[in-house]
Amino acid sequence: MSTLIVIAKEPVPGRVKTRLSPPFTPMQAASLARTALLDTLDAVRRAPADHRLLVLDGEAGDWLPAALRDGLEIVPQVPGTLDLRLAAAFAEAARIDRGPALLVGMDTPQVMAEVLAKGLLALGAGMAGSGTAGSYADADAVFGPAEDGGFWALGLREPGHPRVNDLLVGVPMSREDTGKHQHDRLVAADLRISVLPTLRDVDHEADARAAATQAPDSRFAALLGRIVPGRDEPNTTAEPNATAGIASPGADTHDDAHATAASWSGPVSSGYERALWQTIDRGPRHASYSSRTSAQEHEPILLRCESGAVFHLDVAKYAAAPDETDSSLLDRCTGPTLDIGCGPGRLAAELARRGIPSLGVDVTPVALLIARAAGATALRRSVFDRLPGEGRWPYALLIDGNIGIGGDPQALLARIKALLRPRGGRLLVETAAGELDERHELRLGEHGAPVPWASVGASALLALARPLGFRPEASWESAGRNFTALAT
Repeated sequence: MSTLIVIAKEPVPGRVKTRLSPPFTPMQAASLARTALLDTLDAVRRAPADHRLLVLDGEAGDWLPAALRDGLEIVPQVPGTLDLRLAAAFAEAARIDRGPALLVGMDTPQVMAEVLAKGLLALGAGMAGSGTAGSYADADAVFGPAEDGGFWALGLREPGHPRVNDLLVGVPMSREDTGKHQHDRLVAADLRISVLPTLRDVDHEADARAAATQAPDSRFAALLGRIVPGRDEPNTTAEPNATAGIASPGADTHDDAHATAASWSGPVSSGYERALWQTIDRGPRHASYSSRTSAQEHEPILLRCESGAVFHLDVAKYAAAPDETDSSLLDRCTGPTLDIGCGPGRLAAELARRGIPSLGVDVTPVALLIARAAGATALRRSVFDRLPGEGRWPYALLIDGNIGIGGDPQALLARIKALLRPRGGRLLVETAAGELDERHELRLGEHGAPVPWASVGASALLALARPLGFRPEASWESAGRNFTALAT
């Protein structure tokens, strides 16, 4: 029998992770603390322990998802210094079960269930009657050193032994030599010690970014990637999908002061925005869009190419619910996804409904309002501006011809390459039919300002993508639409 202990504080602004402020606000620091704790509890839940104990300073309110609360025994921390609280936590574990106990804090969101399992195994947890016990379960104590000189984990084979107080009480805490003092106590007690990997506690911004790099799929990394230090914005610190294993990597939902006039600003004319409003006003937002002819019921929006060609901008389709082709495409997105040129957000909103973290990026204010109303997290910013989570996105979308953004697809692909993970990132592109490879200017309506654009077929896309380090994974056609998947 064995017990995993997490000692933690309720994530209340101004009470947790105060050394993260500045550059983060107290609200941001508390939200980071919450995600770090949830990631830790998720690792604890997946580790092979018989009991899981949360020793909490504060209340287990709505911030703790039911999926993680189940299976936890939650007890309050005793008053006093940290050394006293640690000793009391082991005493509480011994009350539940006299078997080995391993204690961790809430400062290492990068901790893995496998490392916790290794610590329990070293203490003899689950080894009764096993012929391998003598080979692996030979430790009286487990010690997890932290890079800052402290320790992130402490395990004891006999947490109820009278010597536990002598092992812990009086050890100076929150100092550069805390870990040395604690390790010296274990050595002085003549205990056999098993040392776990060294981890980095999250105390300062650099620590947070290092931990996020080590655990890129964590809630913590997702939240850190989407917040702007020092700015509390709606939906940037909340975690609506707490049970999904990763927070939605949302972002600033207001106009961004960092956007520059030199950035491509896209077609934001009143005609386009008026058409979007008409689409929403004349039909249900989530009704299935099964026929392109329904678009003609709304004010026609015509794009005029410099060559003289004119074609219809299918606003109704962009504002409707995803069709079967869209849904099949989104099935390929199994992790956080950046929807570039998201428009009214049908794809980003559908990913959110599926529990897949997603962030839409667009420059059209009305489209973003609609996207957010539909449940998407969306940011008003050009893809060429600074974005959350750069270099860490597993998936990105360029759908509805958005490979044309800016009129320079090679520059766009290079930018997206920098946004995706260096290895294993995937870009899903909707391409033009055939061998098309054109650069042109579009005008929205008769007198709209010219917008640089490009039309690129699959072969031209690959010719541009390969020199940038993209690898082609698949190409397919569905309902007259053409798609290509590229991998980093």
